[in-house]
Amino acid sequence: MIFSLEKELKESLEKRKIEGHLRSLKQVVNPSAVDFFSNDYLGLAKSSILKKRIEEKNRSSQSNGSTGSRLLSGNSSLAESLEVKIAEMFNAKEALLFNSGYNANLGLLQTIPKENDLLLLDQTVHASLKNGAKLSKASTHFFKHNDLNHLERKLKEIGPKARQVYVVTESVFSMDGDLAPLNEQAQLCKKYGANLIVDDAHGVGVLGPEGMGLTSEESLSPHIFARIVTFGKAFGTHGAAILGGPILKEFLINFCHSFIYTTALPDHSLFSISEAIHFQKENPELRRQLHINCSLLKKSLNLNENNKSPIFTYFPKKGEDLKNMSNFLQKSNLDVLPIYSPTVRKGEERLRICMHSFNRKSEIEKLAAKILAYKEETFNQRLYS
Repeated sequence: MIFSLEKELKESLEKRKIEGHLRSLKQVVNPSAVDFFSNDYLGLAKSSILKKRIEEKNRSSQSNGSTGSRLLSGNSSLAESLEVKIAEMFNAKEALLFNSGYNANLGLLQTIPKENDLLLLDQTVHASLKNGAKLSKASTHFFKHNDLNHLERKLKEIGPKARQVYVVTESVFSMDGDLAPLNEQAQLCKKYGANLIVDDAHGVGVLGPEGMGLTSEESLSPHIFARIVTFGKAFGTHGAAILGGPILKEFLINFCHSFIYTTALPDHSLFSISEAIHFQKENPELRRQLHINCSLLKKSLNLNENNKSPIFTYFPKKGEDLKNMSNFLQKSNLDVLPIYSPTVRKGEERLRICMHSFNRKSEIEKLAAKILAYKEETFNQRLYS
């Protein structure tokens, strides 16, 4: 039996397939290919040394799972001590663990802003923040990406009508790789009495002293209402935390659905986060090598960017096809994936290149050479077609 709903769903899938944007789950086709697409910036997800340390710590655990939410049977002294450690590392008063960055962002924006409040989001923030805003009772508006003039105009024109105003941004934008002007945004929030919320998911572990993130690097933490840090990227594990004051933490424990109604992280995840925090702090050479590799790619591609992040984007010129370019690189054993809408806005599809501490000089130079070769080839095709 075919349900009418299935027919409707199939039509949507067919439309996406025609557009060339159909998604599917894939196994790693070529495990020997060079990773230029994952968020494992420091290589900790594959570190055998870190894995061994986590396993040794986990031997003391008597359970496979946490058995319930933190408010029922899932709380532990291990979770509470880890939150103290996270708060200390990121120079915050308090930290509250979440199962993922998505859960943290969704819960924070659903819970804190109320009716008659105003949410001002950078137009390119992560889907989890946009979806959290949709679940909120607050009015949601967007300001142009990293545009301080547009943000100030919004604060000036519609901010006074709101009970509370929240400015929401990322520190390092996951699809663009550029950095938010956090100092200037913090000053605007202070000027207009707004609350700044920063998702530092792609900044922690990569930027700042001892991987404390962009917010810590610029000594901004006292001027930020809430920060989100995640452990599934540079830290190579899983989970996230919201950083803020003690009142924010207590309020989330009492009202945040994605915290209250979620089974807590098991001991293994808690040990993994704890050991990863120590490991990246003890091995600053990983971060140094990452930035050396980023500089090499910039030089090899003749990029003049001052960008500090390990995320690079390539926007296709007329006549260039992202899928063809990705396939061209993958045939050379270089894993670089195209990013399509709706992950990015229609017309802004791009290749997203992620650098890592473990990428070798020869691999980076090969990547740059292949990109330049592809560009020259497609340019000649356009010239003589």
